Amino acid sequence: MSKDKDGVNVLLVAAFAGWKAIPWVAWAHSDISPLLLLQKHHVTCRVVRKRRHAYDEIEYVDFRKTLGTTNIVLVFKEKLTTFSGNTANAKLAAEALEIFRQKGCRLSQRAQQLLEQNAMDGSF
Repeated sequence: MSKDKDGVNVLLVAAFAGWKAIPWVAWAHSDISPLLLLQKHHVTCRVVRKRRHAYDEIEYVDFRKTLGTTNIVLVFKEKLTTFSGNTANAKLAAEALEIFRQKGCRLSQRAQQLLEQNAMDGSF
C-alpha cells in the first residue's frame, strides 16, 4: 500500500466487476490499471472506469482466497454489482480490511477471520 495526500492506494494486480448473487463470476476485469483508493470519506475503485462510493454505501466487505488470487470484495447496498480487487497478498488485504473496519464498514466472517489471524501472527 502507498499513502499520499489522496489517500491509501491498495496495490492490486487485477480488478473484477461481478454480480452480488454470484461473486466468482465477473462481467468485467482488468489487469492494466486496477485501482482501490481508500480516501477520507469514500473509496475510489476502477475495473474499466473509475467509480466513487461513500463508505456508507458499502453493504459489507468480504475476503476471498483461492489458488492465485487474494481478493477484497466490496458488496454495495442497492446495487447488483460488486468490486473485487486482487492484492495477491493476504497481509496487504488484511491491512486494507482494517482500514475499511475503521471507516465503519461491516466485514464478512472471512474478512474478520483474516484480521484475527493477522493479529495473532503479529502482522500488524
